[in-house]
Order: sequence, then structure tokens, then C-alpha cells
Amino acid sequence: MNKIILTDADGVLVTWLAGFEKFMESKGHKLIPDTEHVYSMAERFGITYDESRELVREYNESPYISDLPPYLDSIEYIPKLVDYGFKFVCISSLSDHPDAIKYRRENLENIYGDNFLDIVCLEMGAHKRSALMSWEGSGLFWIEDHIKNAEAGYDLGLRPVLIQHEHNQHYDTEEFPIVGPENPWRQIYELVCKEYNLPI
Repeated sequence: MNKIILTDADGVLVTWLAGFEKFMESKGHKLIPDTEHVYSMAERFGITYDESRELVREYNESPYISDLPPYLDSIEYIPKLVDYGFKFVCISSLSDHPDAIKYRRENLENIYGDNFLDIVCLEMGAHKRSALMSWEGSGLFWIEDHIKNAEAGYDLGLRPVLIQHEHNQHYDTEEFPIVGPENPWRQIYELVCKEYNLPI
């Protein structure tokens, strides 16, 4: 198997919400308490769906995206995988606007270095099945936090690993591993090492 790991970005490599809450505060919107389990930004901030979509688009194409913090223990375990010769392909539904692509690349490379074979930015909210088809049948690991995209990877013959968040904690499957919510990348590292017969 090639030493390539396919991965989402937001909620996997970087913490998208950290910047979004700051952005929303700058727009006069405050997070509603006890909504962490809710996926909808409209519900989290008490605004309409259309308003939330426009604000998310503005945020995704803003400099905030260039300064997102690494997601949990990714900063510890991704370098360990790099030391074993792994490279990454990031597939993100952030936005296909040139500014969003620039900020995403800048952010990821500042944190993880020049270890990406490609950083693919799809239209905001786009399903990733078409992008994943390039790797169909490869058996590569596919790290994701969106249920439908993880399932699409499984259907295409990839090896998905779903990172658990409050918004997807209800989900269960026997088809692929679910890791987290604490130390997800330690678990991913161990799964990869086991699959490639590498020392942990």
C-alpha cells in the first residue's frame, strides 16, 4: 500500500469552530449555551439558515482560516506518521474560492509542514464522493468527521476512520472505526501502524 493518508481538515486537522466563534462575535452574534451537540450553525447562534450560510461562507473565505489551531492531538501524531514516510491528501468542503484555498493551504502547511501531496478545496458543503473516486479501491485510510463522507469512502473501497464529535456521537457502525472524542490521532496512529506493520 502507498503511504498516503486521505483526510478532511475541519474537525480533523484543525479546529474550525475556534475561529468561527471569534468571527461571529465580531458580527455581534453569540453562541447559544448548551448547543455544542448541534451541527447547524443557525441553531447554535439563533439565526436563520440563509443568514448562517452567508456568514459561514464569509468566514470560510476570510483570513481567519489561515490561523486555525491544530485539532487536539493531531500536532503530536501526524509528525510521527510523517517520520514513517506518510504523505497526506486533504479533501475539504471549505470553499472553492481562491482566497479560501490560499488560507487553507497556508494554515495547514504552517502547522504540519510541506507534507501534503494535494490540498483539494471543494465548494462549500459539497459531498466528497466525486473527489474520493480518484482513490477508489485503493484501501487508503480516509479520516473524516462527517458521517456521509465516511460512508462514501467505505463504499468506494477506502478505509474510513470517523472522528467522533458531539454532533455525530449518536452514530454507530461495524463497517469502520470511530475514534475520539479524546486523543483521536493517537488511535489513528495506532490503526495505521497496525495496518502497515510498523512499530507503535
